[in-house]
Amino acid sequence: MGNCMASVCCDKQVSAQQVVNEPDPHCSVDEFTSWQGAATSSSFQPSHAVQLLPPEAAEEPKKRAIEMGIVEDHPVPDETVCQPSTLTTLMETAELDDTHSGSMGVDHKTTSGQTEQGRAQSSFKKKMTKGSLILRKVLSGSAQSSSRAARIAKNKNIPQDYRWLEGVLMRLAKNEGRQLGCLAASGQEAIPIFFMLGACPNAFCGMQVIMFTLCTGKVDFWWVKPQKAVQTELERSTLNLNVKGPHRNDAKSSKPFYTPLADLFDQRHCKDGWCFGIETEPGSLSRAFIEREGGDVGRLYWHVVWMEDWTSNPFARTRFIRGKIVYQKDLSVVSFCARQFSIVNGRIQISEHEEPLGISVIPSDSVKWLSDD
Repeated sequence: MGNCMASVCCDKQVSAQQVVNEPDPHCSVDEFTSWQGAATSSSFQPSHAVQLLPPEAAEEPKKRAIEMGIVEDHPVPDETVCQPSTLTTLMETAELDDTHSGSMGVDHKTTSGQTEQGRAQSSFKKKMTKGSLILRKVLSGSAQSSSRAARIAKNKNIPQDYRWLEGVLMRLAKNEGRQLGCLAASGQEAIPIFFMLGACPNAFCGMQVIMFTLCTGKVDFWWVKPQKAVQTELERSTLNLNVKGPHRNDAKSSKPFYTPLADLFDQRHCKDGWCFGIETEPGSLSRAFIEREGGDVGRLYWHVVWMEDWTSNPFARTRFIRGKIVYQKDLSVVSFCARQFSIVNGRIQISEHEEPLGISVIPSDSVKWLSDD
């Protein structure tokens, strides 16, 4: 494979040593605090030492448990239960249950003649109290939520980072891409057909996106970037393909990653149940679309492809990209939907589930939420 390799998210060549020693920060996942041992209470007292409480005080833990949705017939959504403030309350509830459990949570088979050592030994025969069971269950759910959150947070970039591209995306959504005046290196007209966002910036390159264009009937692509001095503004020179100079933006080293996708539209292929094509009208619009082979789904006109996760190790046997396709169903309306997709070793899977996104040309953060299905 050589000493250098292309990157899905930038046009710099990266050495194998960098891949090993300098992983992309988007691949790092913040570690969640361990709650090990939180359910073990040291406040146990034998039943004969428990102070009796007024009825209203004795009912308080149960009331709090009901409010938290942890008593049978009082369920609440997982995302509410797993909030930090909720965990604090549940640990307090577990402490109360352990302290005031009596014979409910602890095996108290003691006699009046039992020694202090015997009572101490019996204290280690605790059964799991209601509070401890609750806490363990919630912490287990929290671990699952942490795993989900880690998957979401793997890519630190968010759609709002790309607001500098908003005007261009509005032109595309209104089928006015031709009015942007994009030019290929040859000086011929190039019409934007969709954009790929999410991979940049990262450790090896700054903010940029891939723009796919239609030029003389062929699909091409290159990087579009914001201004260096004002990162919130588009660098209009990068709407054109520049193979040299201060605004060079050809995606030469990234071609192995993006050419297969361009070829699907270029050659109007049908693959894995979906047909790829470009709808054109002379002197008017040119839009990339997909449709079901059986024709049971109308044309889905690509607007933005959000890349949330991808293979960062160039030596990996399995190479993949995962994210969501944002598309229009009616070209006369600026309104968008999304479907999750994955490309694994060249095989494309597109979800049957459609998510309405609304009218913003910059998609919401929901495009970052990927299921494991």
